[in-house]
Amino acid sequence: MRINIKFTMSNLDDLRQIGFKRAGVWISKDDDGIIYEEDKEFTNDENALYALVVEEDVRYVGKTARTIRDRMRNYEYADSSQKTNIKIKGHIKDLHEKGKIVKVYSLIDDGLIHFGRFHLNLAAGLEDDIINKLAPEWNEIGT
Repeated sequence: MRINIKFTMSNLDDLRQIGFKRAGVWISKDDDGIIYEEDKEFTNDENALYALVVEEDVRYVGKTARTIRDRMRNYEYADSSQKTNIKIKGHIKDLHEKGKIVKVYSLIDDGLIHFGRFHLNLAAGLEDDIINKLAPEWNEIGT
């Protein structure tokens, strides 16, 4: 008898292979809100690509020219004019109500990639292709 076992990588494994590391986690607040708790090593890094992850499933991929902390604050304090931020915050809160943990992973641009005398922003260069290949659930058109 032959048993075939197929191991599949999670889409988070795909991101880890190119250098994504855990940057923080979303936690619930007493007032029914959410707050981002960052890992200390990512405090001041700018030009990052980030992923919101539940278990091993990448749910959202985005980029920021600011720090990860500053970008996550936009989700935490989303106002009525920020449709994407409101939607993502709602997803995070819904998952917390179901007992799920939402982690944040990021890939920081180290500034070493250049094309001639021009810096190539790693986050901007990878975002579209990662979204196309992994198809994160929350990266809908218009989100």
